[in-house]
Amino acid sequence: MAATDVAINWMGGQTHARPDCASGFSYVNDVVLSVLELLREQRPKGATGEGSPVFERVMVVNVDAWHPSGVEEAFYTTDRVLCVSLHRHGRGVFPGSGGVKDIGEGKGKNHTINMPVSHGLDDEGLEARRRSHSHQSIPHRASLPASPPRPPPQSLFNPVVTAAFERYQPGAIVYIAGAGVLAGDRLGCMNITLAAHAKCLRHVAAFGKPLLVLGGGGSGQSVAARAWCAATAALCEVDLPEMVPDHDYTYYHGAADPPFDLASVTMDNGNSEASLTRTREACLSTISQLPEHEAAPPPPKPAPPAPPPAAEPAAAETAAETAAAEPTDAEPADAEPDAGAGPAADGAEPTGELVAVDAPMDTETGAASAPAAEAEEGSAVQARDSGAAPPVSTQTVAENSTEIDATEPMVEG
Repeated sequence: MAATDVAINWMGGQTHARPDCASGFSYVNDVVLSVLELLREQRPKGATGEGSPVFERVMVVNVDAWHPSGVEEAFYTTDRVLCVSLHRHGRGVFPGSGGVKDIGEGKGKNHTINMPVSHGLDDEGLEARRRSHSHQSIPHRASLPASPPRPPPQSLFNPVVTAAFERYQPGAIVYIAGAGVLAGDRLGCMNITLAAHAKCLRHVAAFGKPLLVLGGGGSGQSVAARAWCAATAALCEVDLPEMVPDHDYTYYHGAADPPFDLASVTMDNGNSEASLTRTREACLSTISQLPEHEAAPPPPKPAPPAPPPAAEPAAAETAAETAAAEPTDAEPADAEPDAGAGPAADGAEPTGELVAVDAPMDTETGAASAPAAEAEEGSAVQARDSGAAPPVSTQTVAENSTEIDATEPMVEG
């Protein structure tokens, strides 16, 4: 399988919702929203084709028991989206759309390719795998000339999808891997095996285009779980075991040791080789009327992440290195400390805490004495220079409080 960018959302694929209403278990049509987002994306500045769409054309491939009515309706008149769908179609089958003659209108003419099939489609009809039959010789006809061998039937899915891709040359593909086509789904009423279901997905992934894979329909939780597990393994090129490993939800599979694969046939096949041939030829005829496009340029590669900035040394280490590099004049050993420098004068780093000054007060005026005022002024200057909060003045406390008795000693705190 060619290397490509793949995104998977098994809870997506709600193909029936319309802009004005929900429909068929679909409330929001995530398929349409995804395609619109792909079409809106533009090439970044500096890239080749700056400002042009990254994906000029998008191809939608649906493999499910139900026709993607909301998706077809949304893009029925545009040539920027090509819808290809294989689904069950017939009287009383929801949603009733998706006939082989529905091919689009206006600019979207021939941009809708429908492959409607009847109930019971199996791997032989999907992949054209002929069942082997043992024939006994008939003695009385031995002398008759042998009839020419019948050519093997052609596949329905692969030729149509391949021709559409080569003619349209999309930049990206949205694939709806519905579980309703699998044998055992009671509403889908088809007979496709897990191997054939995964093979169709691998065939589309081999085109090598950016691929969005969505879950689509499915009415049986055990069947859907197997289908999407097998599809994920196919994209990742991982082999799966024959039996489902034991886990907390094994009882959902209805057996103690459930096999991973599904029964190949559960109901009658309403498709004939002639009906499948007519459908295939009608689809190929519509595809032949599509305008031919050149190969779409690859999407621009994302810019590599910027390298992380170089780690800067810690501020403390930088300050220490700067202090060590600058010459300083040492103070005399017998130098008296500045009486007005406060606690920071001893070399301790200022803490920014309030500093209480123990000093006598004038009992008559309530103001600090002259030595105390000088000490407070020196502490305030030291705190201002260091960025710390200035100490509280005892004079300020006395002036702003009417309850403090100036004759009583001040209590810190």
